[in-house]
Amino acid sequence: MKYNYLIKYAAMLVDETCYIVSKCYLLNAKTIYNENGKKEIEYEVAFPYQKKDNIWKRVPPSFKHGIVYEVFDTYEEAVKDVSSKNRELCERTWINLARTDDYHEQVSKKEENFNNMLAKYKVLEQQILDNTLDIDQANVKELNEILKVSKDKIEILSSSLYEFLKFSSYTKYVVYSLPLEQYRKIVELMTNSKGKGVPRTLLQASPILYHNPEEEKRIMVLSKNGVVTYYIDDREVLIDNDEFVKLDSFDEDAKQVYTTETFEDIILSFQKHKHIDQNKIKGVSLKKSLKDEVKYE
Repeated sequence: MKYNYLIKYAAMLVDETCYIVSKCYLLNAKTIYNENGKKEIEYEVAFPYQKKDNIWKRVPPSFKHGIVYEVFDTYEEAVKDVSSKNRELCERTWINLARTDDYHEQVSKKEENFNNMLAKYKVLEQQILDNTLDIDQANVKELNEILKVSKDKIEILSSSLYEFLKFSSYTKYVVYSLPLEQYRKIVELMTNSKGKGVPRTLLQASPILYHNPEEEKRIMVLSKNGVVTYYIDDREVLIDNDEFVKLDSFDEDAKQVYTTETFEDIILSFQKHKHIDQNKIKGVSLKKSLKDEVKYE
């Protein structure tokens, strides 16, 4: 995967109005020591969906960071925290009401308005969760440095595959996918032989990417049979290939690069994600469940 931060759940404040549960990338954790002798942990996180002009867009972790004071491993844990925070926000809507004869009626009206508003945001929460299924701790792994293979030697480059792709837009290359154990064996042999004693049989691997800017500016994403299944454009977005294209050979001048990333990793890293239009979100269908489960009284 392109982004391999820890994945957590946290309460995300929406429109300064209420909280919803969202996955997040955990970027940093800092312990704050207070003068009263107590301490708290401050978490720097990046939420994968962020809002601009009422449109929620999937953004990279580098786009905008936020600070939260609790993160959770499961959705269920985060729901409890979000419910508590929303309960506090709901209570603030009537805290300054005068104690008139219709006070309880006014409080009930405030509660109803808050829960009706929350219904819409709970639909937003579900849509964001549905569109971040690919962000999963199970997909997170440590990226290995890529191997560059020439006729004379094998080199370990000081970059991951995604760094290489970013700075190689004018370079011809083929990227092959190696199993992790095979990669480790090659690295071990290189350490002992300075890259000259590695059997070429260890480099038998499947091509997953091909780039020849003289013929096609986009990066070709290859299936096991050499079929061009997708393209990656200059915006780093995955595009379906509607035509049957099969590559039986590659330009002999193309650099040969080996990685432990797989075809599936490439798809997860560059797939296009849906935008969510907040103006089109309706919460009527969730009103009953809100009354049953998370209405704040």
